[in-house]
Amino acid sequence: MIRAANSEDAEQAVRVIRRSIEELCVSDHQRDESVLSMWLSNKTAENFRRWLKSPDQRLLVAEHDGAICSVGGATRSGEITLNYILPDARFRGVSTAMVM
Repeated sequence: MIRAANSEDAEQAVRVIRRSIEELCVSDHQRDESVLSMWLSNKTAENFRRWLKSPDQRLLVAEHDGAICSVGGATRSGEITLNYILPDARFRGVSTAMVM
């Protein structure tokens, strides 16, 4: 199920984002701790809640069995700002559904 994100999702959504970056984006950060640290520095529950309040940003979450497995975001103009998935939920069409 894909739905609009809300402030109660912040902690779980940020865990999804962080795991996705740490485990699935290795080709980008090459496990370089300084690069990874910079990339993750703004991926906090506080910032997620701030992103939710942006009038130009729409955040979505996908749930499976009641747990968030993917987080997506886009601007009103259609620019994708977030598209992250739990490693265990890959190859199930969730990321594609999030951007449709």
